Amino acid sequence: ADAEGYLSFESPGLASFLGILYPDGTYEDRSERCPAYRAICDVALSPCGGLCAAAHGQAYALVWDLGTGRLRALLGRDEAAERPTRIYRVAWSSDGRSVMTRDDQGTITLWDVETRDERLSVATPHDPRPSGGDRPDDMPAALSFAGGIGAIAFTRDSRHLAAGDGEVIRLWSAGTGRQTGTFVGHGAMHPILGPYGGAPRIRHVGFSASGQRALTVGVDSALRAWDVPSGREIWSTVPDPCCIDFGDISPDGRYVVWAGCPGVRVYEVG
Repeated sequence: ADAEGYLSFESPGLASFLGILYPDGTYEDRSERCPAYRAICDVALSPCGGLCAAAHGQAYALVWDLGTGRLRALLGRDEAAERPTRIYRVAWSSDGRSVMTRDDQGTITLWDVETRDERLSVATPHDPRPSGGDRPDDMPAALSFAGGIGAIAFTRDSRHLAAGDGEVIRLWSAGTGRQTGTFVGHGAMHPILGPYGGAPRIRHVGFSASGQRALTVGVDSALRAWDVPSGREIWSTVPDPCCIDFGDISPDGRYVVWAGCPGVRVYEVG
C-alpha cells in the first residue's frame, strides 16, 4: 500500500537539493519540496527482520511489513498545527515491541508498535537549526543528513536510550525517562569538508551486548569507544577521512568495525 494513500493530508516535506554554484562563489537555490513520504531520512529493521520502520521528515514514522509490503503502523501525534512535528530518526527495541523516534524539536518518543500508543516522551536539549534563503523553514542547511538530528539508539537490553546532542551523547532510562549518563568528545569539523553545518555531530551510536561499552561515530570522522558506567573514553581513532563514515561495535565490546570510502577495517579495542 502507498503511504500517500493513508497520509494524503500531509504537506510536502524535505527539499530536493538542486542548485547552482557559480564561479564567483554565489549559490542559486533551486530546491523544491519532495512529495510527502517520498524521501527517507532514517530506516531500521526490527530484530526479527519482518518489519521496517522509516523516518521521512514528516509527522509520522511508518512501519512496514516486509513480507506483505503493507503499512503496519503510523507512529506519531495527530496534530492540526500548521507545521507538524517532523520525525527524522527511528530505532527498534531488542524485543521488537517498541520503536523510538526523534523529531525536529529534539523530542525522543517511545511507541508501542501494536497499539501505536506513546509509552514515553523525553525532551532533549536539541536546538533546531536556522534556515537560510528561500529554503523551506524545516530544512536546517543547504546539505542535510537526517535533518541535522543526532543519532539515537537503544542499549541491547533496551533498558536505556541514547541520543547525540551536539558534542554530547546522553543516556536515559527507558522506564522512567531519567537521564543516567553522558559522553563528551567529538569535534564539529570534518577533516576534509571543514564545518559541516547540515550534519549532526554524532552520526552513530552503538552498544555492546552487556551495555558496558558504547561506540560513537562523529562528523569529525573519529571512532570513539566508551565505558558506559563511568562515561570515560577508553579508545579512539581517526581512520582515513571520508565524506561519510559508519561503524559498529561487536557484541563482546572488543572490536570495532569501520566502513568508509577506502573500504572496511576492524580494530581491536582491547
